[in-house]
Amino acid sequence: MTLTDEPQPILVTPTVDQVTNRTALISWAFPGGQVDEYLVQYKERLNDWTSDNNVMERRIPGNVTIVILTDLISSALYDVRVASVNAMGTSEFLFHGEFSTQRVHGQICSETFDLTDDLSINASLATSCIRCIIGGQFATDVHWIAQTDMVLTDGTNRVSVTSMPGVLVITDADAFFLLGIPVSLQCGGASDFIYPAGTFLRQWYNPAGELFSTFQIPQLSNVQRDQAGVYTCRLTSNQNGDFLEDSGSLIVNYIPSIASSNPASNMVFITGTISLSCISDSVPVSFITWFHERSLLTNGAGGAIINSAGGSSNLMRSGLTTTSGGTYACVATNVVGSANASVEVIIQVPPDPPTNLMVSNIGETSLDLSWTNGFDGLSPITGVTVKVFDGIVRVREIPLTGDSSLQSTQIPGLNEFTLFNITVTVNNAVGSSESAMISAMTLSLRLGAPRMVTLTSPTSTTLVAEWLPPVFSVATTSPQEAWFVSLRDSNDVDFRTFIVSDPNTLTYTFTQLDKGSGYSVRVAGSNSQGIGDFSDFVSNQTLVDPPSMPLNLTDEGVSASGLSLSWLLPADNGGRPVTQYIMRYRIIGAPTFSEIEITDLSDLSLLLFNGRTPSPPIDLVGSTSYEVEVVAVNTAGRGEAATITIMTQSLDEPQPILLEPISHQVTNRTALISWVFPGGQVDEYLIQYKERLNDWTSDNDVIERRIPSHVTMVILTDLIPSALYDVRVASVNAMGTSQFLFQVEFSTQPPSPPTVSGPREVFAGQITQLNCSSSVSNVLSLRWGRVGRLNLPSSAIQVGNNLVFINPQSTDTGTYSCTLTPGVSANITISFLTPPTEGGDVNEVVIAVSVVGVIGVIVIILLFILILLNCQRRKPSYSLHPNQTASRNPAYGMSAPNDAVNVKSEHSYDYVNPDIDQER
Repeated sequence: MTLTDEPQPILVTPTVDQVTNRTALISWAFPGGQVDEYLVQYKERLNDWTSDNNVMERRIPGNVTIVILTDLISSALYDVRVASVNAMGTSEFLFHGEFSTQRVHGQICSETFDLTDDLSINASLATSCIRCIIGGQFATDVHWIAQTDMVLTDGTNRVSVTSMPGVLVITDADAFFLLGIPVSLQCGGASDFIYPAGTFLRQWYNPAGELFSTFQIPQLSNVQRDQAGVYTCRLTSNQNGDFLEDSGSLIVNYIPSIASSNPASNMVFITGTISLSCISDSVPVSFITWFHERSLLTNGAGGAIINSAGGSSNLMRSGLTTTSGGTYACVATNVVGSANASVEVIIQVPPDPPTNLMVSNIGETSLDLSWTNGFDGLSPITGVTVKVFDGIVRVREIPLTGDSSLQSTQIPGLNEFTLFNITVTVNNAVGSSESAMISAMTLSLRLGAPRMVTLTSPTSTTLVAEWLPPVFSVATTSPQEAWFVSLRDSNDVDFRTFIVSDPNTLTYTFTQLDKGSGYSVRVAGSNSQGIGDFSDFVSNQTLVDPPSMPLNLTDEGVSASGLSLSWLLPADNGGRPVTQYIMRYRIIGAPTFSEIEITDLSDLSLLLFNGRTPSPPIDLVGSTSYEVEVVAVNTAGRGEAATITIMTQSLDEPQPILLEPISHQVTNRTALISWVFPGGQVDEYLIQYKERLNDWTSDNDVIERRIPSHVTMVILTDLIPSALYDVRVASVNAMGTSQFLFQVEFSTQPPSPPTVSGPREVFAGQITQLNCSSSVSNVLSLRWGRVGRLNLPSSAIQVGNNLVFINPQSTDTGTYSCTLTPGVSANITISFLTPPTEGGDVNEVVIAVSVVGVIGVIVIILLFILILLNCQRRKPSYSLHPNQTASRNPAYGMSAPNDAVNVKSEHSYDYVNPDIDQER
């Protein structure tokens, strides 16, 4: 069963041609898809498409895209639309065409009157020529009735009355007839007319204007094309010479014939364009469609551009492929039938690449080359191009002219003992084929370079080189004698050459090399002509061994909650640097170890406390024996482990701080807090501080700091000026956090006054700005005021933290204050001078102001130098409890307390030396 798609709508408005008073020719474009037939609907303009009585339909076969509508009303407006139909249904009507039929004209006299049923004709009309029109149409048979109800005759009351047909009928006006059939022409009705006014002469004129009949119904037997045209019937009164004539068109329809169908050329390059034309002769005008290999071509599909008009059509097709060739046909169709013409288009392509490339008669400077030509691309072969490459460099290009019989050449002028790549390209008028390539080496008495040199490392101290002989190893008169194998290290420092005396041995082993080191090797053969060409260097490196065990693994002190180890570098790193150490520990007798990776190699020591190692946290048990290992690791893997056995101590509860902490050096934003070592095991200190009014139980109001155990002081920062604070300290170890026995109280100092700046003397009327700034962060606004006055003068406006004078007056002279908080302010005095009236006074004032400005700059520079000298400080140090020592603690990146005194820190922390004086 064949599946059918939905019918496609007509995508272009139908075309209307050859409209007469009774007929119209309608054509449309093929919509694509499956079309069984077309549905054509047409109606008068005023009617509705939904009314079945007003809509007329025609069904046309699916292979015809043209129809003639007949039985139309003259001088009427029409709409027409077309849809495609198949087994799935009827498509949409997307567009409709509009047209109007022609009027029918006739004339019997120069003056015309429209008569109604009750028109009275008086004597004044006796000499008038009267034409009777009833209901908008000419009457075909008219009797004039006088007032006496008698038929008027010629001469009665001097009224000349004519009764004549108003319409000429040629069977059907503007009728269509098939070629070769008989046609009857008719003038007037089928019965004789009543001519009360006299007789008339009937005359028929053919399209050439020649009189050819006086019969009422002349016959045209076997109508031909040249008989088509406009026929005229004239009725002339014998009495007064008045006449009435009407014309009609005789259209002779005939089947299309292809008058011209020529391609520009039936041989087309694949890079070119197919150009075809088709001209048909037919009535009505043919609709032309194009086919390629019996498949319909549509505009835009497959690179096809189709332009059709007036029975002719042009096809242009670009973007060609090898499948674009074949039979192209144009089909001209009208209502009578169809005709077609076809042409065979051949697509010419570049030739196929040559095959069976062979070299022969190879010498030291020349060789013979042969090949077999392939498919010529339907275009004669015009030549061959041979290119010779030395590696990737082209050294020779040989263009050869000839036909397909040219399939060999000699290549002279080559270098001896050289590998050449030779390409062959075949050409025709369309282009060139792809290149076919073959490689060949010219001969030489000297040995060429060995092939396929490899270098492998079976152990960390050995390398093995292997190779194959050259393609042309020797000439028969000079046999090979030995191999020369050269070795160099990666730094080009150690360069050694070894001789393999057996020419049949194709391998050499290098021993006692450095581990993990890079080396390069090249090989050359030798004969009586000397050492031949060396191969290219090949490189590799010796294998890497895991490192040996770390040296001198030592227990630096074990507590209940941690351990401290130190060691030295391994004696042998295995040829690669140590990348990390792994510490493994387990309770003696336990089945598995716990591991900790140590990637910081700056210090070969380790200090661990319970819960302080990130991943995984160490968890030692007090009073327990542990087996501990330290392993060095490099890119080859883990080395041998150094092992030590340790015993942890028992763990006590953390001791509280037994003396009240002390506050030092309190400023408006910071405070230094110190305390005394409480004794016992301390891993770190917990410092908590808050404002006096807040509660210790509120997490939001209490700020915490954690300090390493070997530090007993801290600087609290970001405090609020002029505020009351409480602070307390507790010690922390693996057993928990001690009690807070004491808290210290302190109050921060008020903030420093703001800094004001600006001119001291300014001429009145000049815009002037006074600046104010504060070292206190988060200041939303500084307030300006005038000392001794309630309000600022009207010329002063505060902009941000600055005061701007706009058009100040001498009365605005005074002292102005910038206030940070009540009681914290800074003043500046400014004088607004009356501008002088003479130029000399202005210059003197300007000079005075300039001198004052220079002196001010010098004073500021001197003050800045003094501040820098006064800010020099000694590096901070810190004190440890007399029972503390320092050892490495990776968890904090510094030293931890044990048994030494006054150890200086190598890291920076937020504490200060209590011995530093108050100079800042």
